Amino acid sequence: MITEDILIGLFAGLLCGLIPLVYGILRKSTLWAIIGMSATAAGGVLFSIFGKSPFNAIVIGVLFILFIVAEQNRKSKHEDEHEEHEEHDDYEDPYNN
Repeated sequence: MITEDILIGLFAGLLCGLIPLVYGILRKSTLWAIIGMSATAAGGVLFSIFGKSPFNAIVIGVLFILFIVAEQNRKSKHEDEHEEHEEHDDYEDPYNN
């Protein structure tokens, strides 16, 4: 029955969605963690409706974990470049008195 499929898919999707949720919260990327859990839950429902295993939603969760990792790397690289520019701002030109 379709209602049972939706509930099973939602439960499995939410269970799989805990992985990106916990990882994102630990990495201080709460927005992407919540979006990842929601997408994983929706994927679990869709997989279940179309007759596939709702635990295939784990793939969506892993993709969001990879996205969170990439976002964190981008932020840290951007912060490093910003600190590098601040070091150049402290430079005093001896010819410009």
